[in-house]
Amino acid sequence: MLKNNPVNSENSFDPEYAPSITKALKMIKKLDDLGMLDYMSEVLDTEDTMESISTLIKSDEAVALRAKADQLRPLVGIIADKDTMSAIANLATILSALQKVGLLDPVIGMLKDDEVINAVMGLISNDFTMNLIANAKPILNSLSKLDLSAIPKYLDVLSSALTYMENGTIPPVKGLTGMLHELGDKDTQKGLGIVFYLLKSLGSANSTTQKADDKS
Repeated sequence: MLKNNPVNSENSFDPEYAPSITKALKMIKKLDDLGMLDYMSEVLDTEDTMESISTLIKSDEAVALRAKADQLRPLVGIIADKDTMSAIANLATILSALQKVGLLDPVIGMLKDDEVINAVMGLISNDFTMNLIANAKPILNSLSKLDLSAIPKYLDVLSSALTYMENGTIPPVKGLTGMLHELGDKDTQKGLGIVFYLLKSLGSANSTTQKADDKS
């Protein structure tokens, strides 16, 4: 560690300080080459700027910040970490992108709305959500087996059926003769086959559940 006084008792310059002074002069030279010294000089020559700096240093916030310096050191260490800096940069990029597409303002508005916050908290903390989280793994495992490419086709069928129901264009099946006539249709037979398969699967699943409950 360097001594406090670069001048020794004989009023001659202590060579120990030479490397540090050289580094300081090089740094000042670089700042001068960049034009920073002129800018800093102009800023410091402005009374308003100096007054603002003085006010900032003497402010209650600055005093409180200095008083909590020990508490802030761990936070500074975390922020200075390379991974943390990268995460902050990524977060800033995301926020900037949201701002550009106009999504950030609505999100901020919702966060300031007590009704929205209460609704979100209610959605997160209810029994259904907790149960869903607790059983997330088996649910996701089952959903992963679904052929999602077939869903649009079945949705189209459902939409078509709902449209017919709303328009009242579905002809009623009258009596036993009408049922027998419909049963002769191949599509109806396939539909009934699907229905009975689903009923059988539901019954099988129920039996399996009951056996598991009986064992427990």
